Formats: sequence, structure tokens, C-alpha cells
Amino acid sequence: MRADKRRYTLGAGEVIDGRYMVVRPLGRGWEGQVFEAREVGTGAVRAVKILRPDEEQTPEAIIRTAATWERLSQTGAVSRYYGVGQFTHRQTFYFYLITELLRGVRLDRWLRGAQQAVTFDQRAALKVVLAVAERLASVHRTGRALGDFSHGTNTIVLNAAGTDVRFCDFEPGCRGKPYRNYKDDLRELEQLADLAFRHRKRNGLYREAKKTFRRCLRRRSGPGVMAELARGLKGLLGEGGR
Repeated sequence: MRADKRRYTLGAGEVIDGRYMVVRPLGRGWEGQVFEAREVGTGAVRAVKILRPDEEQTPEAIIRTAATWERLSQTGAVSRYYGVGQFTHRQTFYFYLITELLRGVRLDRWLRGAQQAVTFDQRAALKVVLAVAERLASVHRTGRALGDFSHGTNTIVLNAAGTDVRFCDFEPGCRGKPYRNYKDDLRELEQLADLAFRHRKRNGLYREAKKTFRRCLRRRSGPGVMAELARGLKGLLGEGGR
């Protein structure tokens, strides 16, 4: 492993903390890097997120993030949480999180592929947005927001229709306070809706969906607004407004 305060690289076959053998890198963000890895001894496949050394990545902050992941995983909206660990390499101290490896396609890539298909239509696009809204509503019911998903890179599509989605990351919050910007989640989902309809003729269904977003954004911010949006989108699809 090559490491410093800014970036590091793990190669296939290297072992993390004597516990997880790297299979391949999955992605890199400002918090750190995620790898597909196999648990030594059992062969269980996991996602291992190694966090970038940072002044804010204190042991207390890492434990709070791990506890939040466990709580959110119980909603079915995010990948399952398996544990947290730490190790030292070349006098640099690292924390890492172990979570479920979601077998699917990133939402941004799924949308690009679906938009090229002849069968892709307005209802299909709206159903994807609804699926994300329902997952977000389940997160909001825990008393926190998700954050950082508008580009579709942290959202995994688990079925061909795009109606089963799960998040593989979330905004951890700051200085011990949970992230509770519910309005930002609404705005990010609206951006994702625009992405879902991109390069397609935006008909009346799209315009009605935008009105539903606007109406919800005018509401007072709170954990119930996303559920209201999901009910409105369901109504537009004729799937009931409950």
C-alpha cells in the first residue's frame, strides 16, 4: 500500500488489517476510498471504505458514523453495516468501515443506458425518481437526511426496472450533529429527476412532477415532506396517493 495524508493506493491481493483481501477498487471520494474485498478465512465479499486521515476523523466521529450506518441500514435504504476497524501503515493511522457490497449498477450509469433504449419512457423515468424518494423518506423517518446523492453516484440500482435502489453512502454530519437538511435532499432529488428526463421530450408528466416538487419545497422543512412528495409522485403514476 502507498499512503500519505492526501491519497493512498491498495493493489489486488493486499490485505487490510489482516482481515480483508483487496479484490479491486470501487471508487474514491473526499472522505476516502472504497474497495471490494474478501474477508480472510470466510471468503465473504464486502465493501471496505478506508477513510482519509483528517482532523475531523476522530475516533468519536468514526463511531458516530458507524452507529448511523447501522441505524440507517435497518431501514433498508442503505447497504448493511458490518463493522469498523483501524490500522496503522507507515506511521499513518487509518479507520475503515465494512459494509455490504451492493451488486448492481450506479444510478447515473443506469440512467445513461436506459435513456438510449427505445423502450425508455416518461413513466419509467418517474418510477426511478419515486423509488429514490421512498428510500429517502425511510431515512428521514429516522430523524436525519441523507445528502450528497444528486449525481446518482452513491445510489445503486438493484433491478432492471430501476425500481429497487439503495444508497451506499450518506452525509455524516458535522461536529457530532446529524445531517438534517431535508430541503437539500428534496432539491437534490429534483436535480436527479432532471437527470432522469435528460435528452428526452419532457411531456406533461414531467411538468406535473416538477409542480409536485415545487409544492413540497414550499412546505416547512421537516422529516415528513419527502413522504408527501412520494405520495404525490405515486398519484401521478396512478399507483395511489397513500
